[in-house]
Amino acid sequence: MNHKIDDATTPEEMRAALFRALRYSSIVHWAFNAADYNGLGGEDRYTILAYRAVKLAEELQESLLEHAMT
Repeated sequence: MNHKIDDATTPEEMRAALFRALRYSSIVHWAFNAADYNGLGGEDRYTILAYRAVKLAEELQESLLEHAMT
């Protein structure tokens, strides 16, 4: 089954969509578990998620660029 995070426009909707994504999104699951394991709360939880998401997006962009150049 292919899952995609729900569309959201407000921070409240975004938080709710992320919590629903815990069931199928490895990045959300990893980030929230890492925050829980380290005893981190709200802002730090989302900082971990944002950082990891940006790193993965950059890696994907670099990979796609390399693939396009070959």
